[in-house]
Amino acid sequence: PMAALAQWQPNHPALDLLISYAQRKALPNGLIHDGALTTEGCYTLAYPLAVLARQRNDVSLARIALAQLQYRQEALVTSDIIYQRQNADGTVKEYPNWGRGVVWYLLGTIRTLKALGPFINQLDTNVVNELKARFNQTTKRLLAVRSAQGYWHAFVGEPETGIDTSATAGIAAALALATRAGWLPSETLNRLAIT
Repeated sequence: PMAALAQWQPNHPALDLLISYAQRKALPNGLIHDGALTTEGCYTLAYPLAVLARQRNDVSLARIALAQLQYRQEALVTSDIIYQRQNADGTVKEYPNWGRGVVWYLLGTIRTLKALGPFINQLDTNVVNELKARFNQTTKRLLAVRSAQGYWHAFVGEPETGIDTSATAGIAAALALATRAGWLPSETLNRLAIT
């Protein structure tokens, strides 16, 4: 709930704990991890930090938030797979295209970059552009592997894993947010309708 708390009570003392944690755990490049990188960090770490950065007008927090997306995308997202987790030394990647991991990546990316909007001229535009480009590439692939009824599976693109309503809702929400932000064509909203 840190992003919501940052939105509505940006000076709440609990948020100082988030800042302290981020500053203590961040490597020199800004990346924060505890032995593994996960897509979860895009949504549960980058996004709250971005909202807090915006609310407190803190560009250093904005850079830390952006670093969470950058390094997670580089480690976990390929042209055809989103891994949910990678161990610290990069030798093991797990849960390829797991629906909920895909959701954390997508929602974390769109919501974090939207929250970082006021800092766009103070952030590395190459990183921001690469994040958006990979996001858009991923969404095209995701739309291509939806079921005929408009759902996504527990492991995206693997019908034998069954329909996952939480993954479907999360992916659709992220694509809707991206469409409203102008990242995706407006007709994407029509394509999201479940038949």
